[in-house]
Parts: sequence; C-alpha cells; structure tokens
Amino acid sequence: MKTLSSGLAGFVALCAALPAMAGDLLVFSVTAPVTASYTTYDIPLPGAGKYLIELSGASTSFLVGEGTFDVEWDTYLGAGCTGYCYVDGNESFSSETFSGFGPKYSYLFTVPSPLHYESPVGPGNPYGVPPETLIIYDEIYPNPRINLYFEDLADTLDLTASYTITVKSIGAVPEPGTWTLMITGFAAAGTMLRRRRSLFAN
Repeated sequence: MKTLSSGLAGFVALCAALPAMAGDLLVFSVTAPVTASYTTYDIPLPGAGKYLIELSGASTSFLVGEGTFDVEWDTYLGAGCTGYCYVDGNESFSSETFSGFGPKYSYLFTVPSPLHYESPVGPGNPYGVPPETLIIYDEIYPNPRINLYFEDLADTLDLTASYTITVKSIGAVPEPGTWTLMITGFAAAGTMLRRRRSLFAN
C-alpha cells in the first residue's frame, strides 16, 4: 500500500505539472540601464511558434523591431516517378517590422509551422507520369530571428533609469523527453491500479 500511495502521489504531481509544461518559454531577457546611444539585440528563435516581445521602461523608451525568417519550398513527384522527379522550388525571405513606446509595449510575431501536402495527378498530366502519382509540396521557414533597436528619446536622459525587454514563446510544446516522462507515468499508474484490483479480488 505504501508503494501504491507514493506512486499515485507522484502521478498526481505529474498531472498537476502538465499545464506548466505547455506554458510560455522565455527565449530572451535583458534589463539594462539607459544610455546616451542606441542599443541593438539580435535574437535567434528556436523554431515555429508565436513570440511575444515586451518592453518595460519610461514613457520615452522607444523600441523598433524586425522579425524575419527564410522561406524555402520544393515540389517533387513521389512513388510512380521513375525519371527526374524534381518539379520546382525557390527561396525567399519574410520580414515584419514593428515599433512602440514605453512604459509598456508588446508585439506578437509568428513563425509559421512547416507545410507538407500531397495530391495525386490526373491523366494527361504535364509531368509524363502515370495517373495517381503523388505530387508533393514542402515549405519550410528556417533561420527565424528577431532584431531589436532600443533607445530613449528623452531630451535629458535619466541615466539612473533602466528598461527590460523579454521575448517569450507562447504556449510552448513539451520536449520529447517530457512526453516520455508523462507516458511512463501514465503506464506506471495504470499498472499499480491493476495490481490493486487484483489484490482486492483475491
């Protein structure tokens, strides 16, 4: 019974932690004093998702930002194609600018998730392949980042003042190791409950 109780207690603790596992993830944070010159920050992002940029500072604090990522897409033929199966592809660049003043300013920047879809071609298709051969389209968005420019626009700077900038990933997905821990916990709890029912039956 002691093993069962401790196991269930651990399982309950794991369930209680699940909302936090899918919460916000801090990507970047800085608190710095105001200076007489501007300051820049180059922040690489971990991948697809929504990123909340927040500024806290004096009303004269001014933040300019640019969120960017590359765009790469390819179209090719799947099973059924026996020759040259690459159809088309290209690369481009996406940029999104924003700006705002303190004392509180925020902006939400989104990096899209990769795209993948497949569709069968019909008879008489321009690719010279049998009908129902799949044409496959992939689009990815590598190298996401945020570039920030900060300065204080006060006529007379208060060099004792400071500002804070944070970048958070909103609703971050748990890492694979976290999912493994969760699944193991569910399995262990199920095993213990089955053993308990078996003991009562005997």
